[in-house]
Amino acid sequence: MALEGKLSDFNLAEILQLIASQQKSGFLNLEATRNMVFIFDKGQLISTRDRRTDARDPLESFLRAYGFFTSEQWKHIDFVAKNSSLDLTEILISENLFNEDELAGVLRSLAQVMTTSGMKLRRGSYHFNTTKGCPPGVRSRYSLDVQGLLMESARRLDEEQILQE
Repeated sequence: MALEGKLSDFNLAEILQLIASQQKSGFLNLEATRNMVFIFDKGQLISTRDRRTDARDPLESFLRAYGFFTSEQWKHIDFVAKNSSLDLTEILISENLFNEDELAGVLRSLAQVMTTSGMKLRRGSYHFNTTKGCPPGVRSRYSLDVQGLLMESARRLDEEQILQE
């Protein structure tokens, strides 16, 4: 099943609800001012990081934007990345910058921020490609219920509107 269209016709919340209710597995790509990916296994969100592309890792962008790590720590992370085949999540664990639970929390926070940002999008397109079973190549996966994710995003958007007023 391939599902595609424009975000002006179906917004992210509607698309995520459809994927979750149909318990689909696969990759949802949003192409807008900032491209995003949401990866699902049987209707559960399991990652927002598609490492099959050369695009900047959203985890790295998130960590930098929210002030995780000093410039010296980032230099070390970059050094390890250039001199190994490790994924960023593997580097963070192996270099004792996060433990497994802390990393899982950060990845869930990243998913929440991306969902909230994606719900604001009205221009752009989406494309969902299904896979049989768990999508291949997903590292540091977690499992998030889409309804809870959407409810929290709606709450954040409501609060953002109140703060702007």
